[in-house]
Amino acid sequence: MISSNSDMASQTSNVRMKLKWDEDGQKREAEWSFLMRFFFRYELEHLVRLSNLKLEAVYADYGENPVDKDSKDFVLVCSRRKIG
Repeated sequence: MISSNSDMASQTSNVRMKLKWDEDGQKREAEWSFLMRFFFRYELEHLVRLSNLKLEAVYADYGENPVDKDSKDFVLVCSRRKIG
């Protein structure tokens, strides 16, 4: 489960991730919560171009739905750029 709540005034998102799995016959669970700065789509794409990353895809949400004119969230999938 992944959820996030954005605060446009402070340009931050509170992200919560929860993972459940079975390991050696026991049910396990881990949860992470962290604060992320809010970026705009073209700002992110620009920062990726300036980095050592290659932009693989841009999605509208964690369900990998396509970006459209009403999208408010963006998920960028990047890989490390090969040097040389």
